[in-house]
Amino acid sequence: MIIHSSSRLKKILSFWAASLVFLACCGVMNIYLSHLLGITGKFSSPVAQASFFKAFYAEIACIILLLAGARIRIKSISRSFIIASSCCLLTWIIQLNILWNSDDFMSFFLLENIGSISLILHTNTVLHCLILTLLPVSLYLYFFFSLRSAGRNKILGNLFLIMLLVACFIITDNNRGHANKEIRDTLKIQDQSPGLAFINMIKNIQGMITEGEIDFRVRRLIRVGETPEYPMLNETLYSTPFPFPLKSGREKSSKQPNVIVFFVESLSARKLSPYKTNFAPDAPSAREDLTPNIARFAHQAMTVEQYFSHTFSTFRGLRGQNCSMFPYYGGDGAWSLPGFTPPAGPYRCLPHHLHVEGYETIFFGPDNQEHCHFSFQTKQMGFKRNIFRKEIEEKYLGHRGVSTLHLTDQELMQSLITLLQKKDMGADKQPFYLATYPKGCHVGLDYDVDGRPYNNGKNQVYNTIHNWDRAFGLFWDAFQRLNLARKTILIMTGDHSHWPERPYIEIAGSDYNRQCFGELGLLIYSPLHELPRRYNADQATSLGFAPMITQILGLNPRQQNSFLGISPFEQNREHAGVGWANRMLFLTESGKKPKCYNLAEKNSAKVNNLWQAIRLTHLAELNGKMIYPQLSGEELSLSQ
Repeated sequence: MIIHSSSRLKKILSFWAASLVFLACCGVMNIYLSHLLGITGKFSSPVAQASFFKAFYAEIACIILLLAGARIRIKSISRSFIIASSCCLLTWIIQLNILWNSDDFMSFFLLENIGSISLILHTNTVLHCLILTLLPVSLYLYFFFSLRSAGRNKILGNLFLIMLLVACFIITDNNRGHANKEIRDTLKIQDQSPGLAFINMIKNIQGMITEGEIDFRVRRLIRVGETPEYPMLNETLYSTPFPFPLKSGREKSSKQPNVIVFFVESLSARKLSPYKTNFAPDAPSAREDLTPNIARFAHQAMTVEQYFSHTFSTFRGLRGQNCSMFPYYGGDGAWSLPGFTPPAGPYRCLPHHLHVEGYETIFFGPDNQEHCHFSFQTKQMGFKRNIFRKEIEEKYLGHRGVSTLHLTDQELMQSLITLLQKKDMGADKQPFYLATYPKGCHVGLDYDVDGRPYNNGKNQVYNTIHNWDRAFGLFWDAFQRLNLARKTILIMTGDHSHWPERPYIEIAGSDYNRQCFGELGLLIYSPLHELPRRYNADQATSLGFAPMITQILGLNPRQQNSFLGISPFEQNREHAGVGWANRMLFLTESGKKPKCYNLAEKNSAKVNNLWQAIRLTHLAELNGKMIYPQLSGEELSLSQ
């Protein structure tokens, strides 16, 4: 009797084995993905959590269905089903690994920055990638062999049960649609699954850029002009003066001040202690010992709050801020391709305007100048003197850098001090605009040979920002001893905010929303102006950086230009800001939480109008219609 019952139980378990494995797989995936995306504990009930990833379950069921098709006796059809299921499996493996490393599925941004993949490949990453690869492969092989050896009735029975389970998940999720939708809206992946996200990316691999009518309200956020052929053409740099007066005795000075800007890699405000009151108590900004030198600098500078990044990654960030635009191309994936043809321009950027005003314009970069056409890009931005790694090592550092990738932040600051000391002692007192790009905080990097770990050194994001702070502290001490310090404005900001890589998510704080368009650090030191300690930019973005500099320097505002942004110090500015990269549009408005919109989906008329305006500027850039050729920086420099 016992033997008979045991035999019957085995038959039942054998019949339901695939369904039970599928159910167990869904459970493990649910727990893992909830933890990965930071949504554990946000559901109203276990059933709501179980049904949240319904699209994931449906895709697994589809892969199993394709495997079942391999049972067809016609070999050519059977092979086709095996190949199709294998391709689906490969897509899943790639997408899950990308999700772990970047908190999102494969996107245009990741493809553009494929050249930087080596920076995130370290022991911890590889270990997780192996786990995320072995689990789906093991499940695939289990179903492959179990379905292959099973009888027809057993296969149909298991497939029926699996489909029934998926249907139950979908029904329960629909019953809790509103609650789950609120959670989805906080995620970058929203309601996408690995396969669906891949299909959407392929469908939108090259969005059509078309002309169209622009709502007049859009022009309060993006200065799209009314000339159809030249939509970026504007008549003024800014409309109201810089709101903070010059210090006593500075009013009569005819000499223009120098400007030094640190476009620090990934300088999110939540990593800096001057912003500690803006974020949760467990954010990095709460750690006083993380950035003590930047805090010391902030005591003599103005800390600008509610100022957001308007694009990513670095090449878009540098060009986007210096030219006040949304550059069409971004990332080393495009710029490093052998046959890549860069946009010809002509451009009319901040360095072009300052060159006309008598400024020497300098870019001081840590990379090799050939890296992704870097020197070509900075020349297009209008920098007349472009100093990169080789020249820095020979003239200012005095030895080869310790890293094979680029100069460390420590080396770059030491070299910059040497350059400024030479300028301080030289006879040439021409004002200069110098932009530099400290790269040490790049995603995937840890502290260099000449750096130090922060505390136990376990988190690389802590390590890199702490080492930038240390390098800047050395610069700040040396800078204050120079004569030119009395007439030099220093600005520290970022090329863009920190990308939500896994080590950053772990320490960013409980209020971190994992968006790419985060609040950017902006600290302004001026020995010429009476600046307040803090200033609320109220939802401004870095699109307004270039007009902001012209406003601070008091340049003649009546100049034709191609700046799309509005200075955060404009008195009549709309209290809102726009960001864009690839198929994502970012909108921040006063009194509302900043939000990202997927441009591949249906959106409101306001979002569509903003996207239409940005597309017009892309057309202008690609067709050389940003500004009249006779007004371009290239033409001006030739005529002079």
